[in-house]
Amino acid sequence: MDGDFAGFTGLAIPGFEAPFMPCVEVGWRLRREYWGQGVAYRGALQALEYGFTILKLSEILSFTAAVNLPSRRLMERLGFVHDAASDFEHPSIPVGHKLRHHVLYRKQA
Repeated sequence: MDGDFAGFTGLAIPGFEAPFMPCVEVGWRLRREYWGQGVAYRGALQALEYGFTILKLSEILSFTAAVNLPSRRLMERLGFVHDAASDFEHPSIPVGHKLRHHVLYRKQA
């Protein structure tokens, strides 16, 4: 494209407290012009392969704001299953903010 940073996809250990911690998550953040091109999908596949094959993780989580339907669709495309019982209010987002309510997805090795 223009040589600028497109974003990232990878594994992380979340830095907040939640009932499902400790965990490893896969996530992505891309500049808008890279949405819908398969960049996050391909990057997440590589991160999952690394997590399950090299790191020998038994489970990887992914979460997003409930209103973020594109990311939720991507999680499902990657084979994640929504764990509605573990949905949560993200502690780093102010109470009342539209992005505070998060959905949690799980993928087993």
